[in-house]
Amino acid sequence: MKSFNRAVVDEFAKDIEMHVFYNAYSLICQHINDTLHMIKQRNPLISDYNIYVANEVFSGQEYFASGLDIFIAFKAPQIELNYGTNPKSKLKNHLKYFWRVFKNNFSFFKSKKKKQEKLLKETERQVLSLKDYDVEILMKDLYASLTKILYNKTALQLHGNKILIIGEEEFGVEINIYPVFVHENDSYKLYNISSQKQTLIDFRQRFENIQIKNIQTSDEYNLQIKIFNNLYWSILTQKPNQIFIESLLYSCPNELFIDNHSQTTVNLLNYLKNTSMQKFISICDENTNLFDEPLNTTHREIAIKFLSKVKID
Repeated sequence: MKSFNRAVVDEFAKDIEMHVFYNAYSLICQHINDTLHMIKQRNPLISDYNIYVANEVFSGQEYFASGLDIFIAFKAPQIELNYGTNPKSKLKNHLKYFWRVFKNNFSFFKSKKKKQEKLLKETERQVLSLKDYDVEILMKDLYASLTKILYNKTALQLHGNKILIIGEEEFGVEINIYPVFVHENDSYKLYNISSQKQTLIDFRQRFENIQIKNIQTSDEYNLQIKIFNNLYWSILTQKPNQIFIESLLYSCPNELFIDNHSQTTVNLLNYLKNTSMQKFISICDENTNLFDEPLNTTHREIAIKFLSKVKID
């Protein structure tokens, strides 16, 4: 159990300094655009792309531990088709060599500039030599190209479905870049090149429901999301899934949201702790239980742990 006094809860509701996020967003967009300009010049398979903020930043729900989650939404159907149809044995041999060269030389980045330049040219050459350009190659191409721009001050890591940028000196916040592919009805496909799985990202009625709930609660809903983000981070020391937090509070009756931030938080916690989780619905679709929502990555056990540990004095 972790106790929070009401003054702390009221502090959680206050606006945070946003200039770091604005600067980071502006800078990373510039680097992404420069990188994709180079990639598109040698790759006719990318017809278009757009850059979106995919998390709570700039929504009024951001909190002190927020980072930037960026979607690069590609219109590149042939790249997706290649990912499912490429002759993998030959392709993997190319990629293994490309990746081995990159990783083996990465340790020289900070100390030997000539090694850096040689490595980056070699990685570009290896990408360019591949005929069957697909999702995996695009992610590694994007990663190598961003590394070429950012390696002096910033650490980059390639994960299965994202590029993680840890650059407090340059950006001030952690940044996750997710390459996604435009699908039908304003949805996206997210590929994981490690697990070979794909996720359909479809927010459905999420934004409409957020807007309606805010109107019904005089914007207290948004402030409570900010408060619960802070509570979750303080208790579990990890960033909450936003669909989970939004859905949790969307499931609460409007009359619990009053013109007093800390008392509203107490009201919501009392309701959530004493209500069956079968009644918690998804912000994306009121007919879907929160724990059946594909975009919610918070398991029921973690939800119980979080709610059980919060106490407001």
